[in-house]
Amino acid sequence: MRMLLYYQLKQRRNHLLGVLGILVLLELYLLFFPPVRQITEAGVIMLSGTGYIGAFIVFSVESIRSFFQSLKLPSRRLLPLRPVSHVLAALIYGLLGFAVIALLALLHGILLKQAFPRHLLAKLVDPVSFQDFLAGLAIGTWAFLFSVISIYLLIAFIYSFHFKYRVLVAIVGYNLLLTGISRLEEYLFQVEDGGSEIFRMLSIRWGESADMSGVNVSGPSSITHWLSGALLYEIAFGVLFIVATLWLMKNKVERIK
Repeated sequence: MRMLLYYQLKQRRNHLLGVLGILVLLELYLLFFPPVRQITEAGVIMLSGTGYIGAFIVFSVESIRSFFQSLKLPSRRLLPLRPVSHVLAALIYGLLGFAVIALLALLHGILLKQAFPRHLLAKLVDPVSFQDFLAGLAIGTWAFLFSVISIYLLIAFIYSFHFKYRVLVAIVGYNLLLTGISRLEEYLFQVEDGGSEIFRMLSIRWGESADMSGVNVSGPSSITHWLSGALLYEIAFGVLFIVATLWLMKNKVERIK
């Protein structure tokens, strides 16, 4: 698995370093040359957030791409590893990229608080504590893991059978899978707004009223919030997706010649 992970990092390092370089340049530009009149405060926040979200999406796509490449016959012949090694290598590959993005965001926030307290973005990070950052990190990590694990399952399923329109089947299957899980969660745990339970744990509000200025971030305050039934339900589905993916890889994909 280490050899496979090393090969993936070496093969795509220039592309991923370029993405991180663009992110750093964008944030440095907004830090040292904040547009005051041309772009509103909300616009600056949107540009900064778009940079981080864009980098997150790129690393997620690259993780999915590396898993897809490992299913192809030449890759399986070159590195005849167990299915769990291919899954873990792709996950770790994506998590490493996500960890770098999170580290950049943490350093960015510290720099704003310590050196640029009057910056437009300082209002965004000033009320955010380190606990809130860890809560957001946990949410982002789970969002990444659950999304890519779901897609791994669909890729392994589509690759195991000969579908004529693979991309269309993947898009429809992904939406049906997550929608079904969300609706069942609403029914079982009486949640009203749908979506993932871990996203409902973090409350983020933006406003400029007299009683609320900047961003108010509040995360779960106790371990009982993290270990709620709805969250354990989602974790159970994540484990089930991994087991199903490994079964398809072992019993279907590896028999394809």
